[in-house]
Amino acid sequence: MRCAALPRRSAGLLGACLALPLLAAGAALLGAQAPAARAPVPDAAAQAQAEQLVKRILADDYARAAKDPAARDPLVRLLWDQGKETKDDPAVRFVLLREARDLAARSGDAPTALRIVRDLARAYAVAEPDLRLNVLLLAGPAARTAQANRALAVAALDLLGSLLDADNHASAVRLLAVAEAAANRAEDDTLLADVRRHAEEVRHLQTEYARVRDFAGQLKNAPADPQANLEVGTYRALARGDWERALPLLARGSDAGLRELAQRDLARPESPRAEIELAEGWRRLVKGPADHAQSQFLLRAGYWYQQASLRAEGEQQARVEKDLRGLAESLPSGVRLPGYYEFAHRFEGHQGNVTGVAFRPDGRRLLTCAGDRTVRLWDVATGRQRRRVGSHTDWVRAVAFAPDGRHGASAGDDNTVRLWDVAAGRELRRFTGHAEWVRCVAFLPDGSRLVSGSDDGTLRSWDIETGAEVRRFVGHKGYVTSVAASRDGRLLLSAGTDESVRLWDVETGKELRRLNGHEGNVNGVALAPDGRRGVSGGSDGTVRLWDVESGKEVWQLTGHRGTVWCVAFSPDGRVVLSGGADGTARLWDAATGRELRRLRGHTSLVLSATFSADGRRLATASADKTVRLWAAPGR
Repeated sequence: MRCAALPRRSAGLLGACLALPLLAAGAALLGAQAPAARAPVPDAAAQAQAEQLVKRILADDYARAAKDPAARDPLVRLLWDQGKETKDDPAVRFVLLREARDLAARSGDAPTALRIVRDLARAYAVAEPDLRLNVLLLAGPAARTAQANRALAVAALDLLGSLLDADNHASAVRLLAVAEAAANRAEDDTLLADVRRHAEEVRHLQTEYARVRDFAGQLKNAPADPQANLEVGTYRALARGDWERALPLLARGSDAGLRELAQRDLARPESPRAEIELAEGWRRLVKGPADHAQSQFLLRAGYWYQQASLRAEGEQQARVEKDLRGLAESLPSGVRLPGYYEFAHRFEGHQGNVTGVAFRPDGRRLLTCAGDRTVRLWDVATGRQRRRVGSHTDWVRAVAFAPDGRHGASAGDDNTVRLWDVAAGRELRRFTGHAEWVRCVAFLPDGSRLVSGSDDGTLRSWDIETGAEVRRFVGHKGYVTSVAASRDGRLLLSAGTDESVRLWDVETGKELRRLNGHEGNVNGVALAPDGRRGVSGGSDGTVRLWDVESGKEVWQLTGHRGTVWCVAFSPDGRVVLSGGADGTARLWDAATGRELRRLRGHTSLVLSATFSADGRRLATASADKTVRLWAAPGR
């Protein structure tokens, strides 16, 4: 039986039909409530019966999708929407989401399939990493366009950490094979090099884990076994750099020296002297020039030197800074101490508050804007101004570099967004439509659109080629102050003076989630590379780390004196950067919420801050009319 014109906004698939075989006697079709906890996965028989029902009701839609690839996306959306709305039959809901996921994956649309996986994982007790892996393996052969292949490779790299955390190296190898093929088809040399670097790392981890696999098995039956704790703990620390999991194991291990250091580390000393002593203890374990394994001891030592530097004063602080620099420079090529940056040079020339800063993708140029109404281009290596790109008729609030590195965008108090040929210093297009000041701008990762946020309370996406408004995002009850796009281009995170952070669907303009907690204006937001975490900073002086899928606050980072004006994630997602009214920029460990380093030097508010794409540099822009460049020491 087929429902007449199956409604897109019904109470669910079953709610649109009458007298269906799976309908339980007396079940209410309307107003059914979703279960509070994740439901068990329906058994095979229930799934088969539900699948038969779904395909009978949607027989025409399936037939069209089989003949016409253009009909697949509407069917995916229909199945997905109905799956989210069907609450009264777990088997039907599961099958609707499963079918939507598999159809999207077979069409090569990995980002959509992965978002459907998230909905499945929220509703049912499934192993999400396994589902994500299956989606990417299924989507690999079907990805056709450069954009689809790039999104596939990026999604694979985002999943890699979960597989390695579970020591699932065989699946990691399969995943990276898919990622390498996708990066090749996308003709993205930078992405391909990243994939191959990870592949080499996984091969090394596979070899190292083979040596301790039996000990890992022993721990399941004998958690206190000293030798097993030592072997697995050493693997976690030196091969994976996973100190959170390594320390409890080493603290129960058979090596007395490692056991004592791990126990002190877990106790978290809080005086600078004790922190320095612990750092020196880890550092002494390195014998001779550090290789990549022993460098993990140096990284742990560096972490505790950083903690000491935040509280040390006078001569003690000078000694800690000297030790930090020496340690950072002794690390092997390609290994960097997270959150450790030193002042490199200052960019001077703007005649007003510098309100925005952005690195070109290759990291060799900076784009800045200021209250002097100008947009300027700078040479990162020398700190010299390369060009005055152009100007607005009022303050310029934000700038962004396009993925191609040739174009830039700016947003200003003249209610416009402007697209520039950065090298030529020529305005290419002006986007008009906002009724009030435009405070933020960002490119989508494929470079096809811009997104802007305004004091008129809206976000708008714009077509780069035509200048036309593509979508309007309505919901904020005050000024929109900041916007960030996810790496797959499907999600936006925005901040506003209505004290909220909001998550949006790029294609539909629909608000997906609201993150509440700040007490006052929210001035900056950023999304982690994996798209699962967000960070925000506000006038309440806090930096907050969010799980954007659940809307839950993970960490509240405190330390700034006064308003936090800007935030950013490092390219690897391990470090959060913030800038505040106290004139400092601060770096935080995203895993623990602890402050790592404080960058001092600006004499007024830090209004904008960003990392280079390789993570080796960061830039901060200030109301003191300068931009400062900070660099990670070492090779």
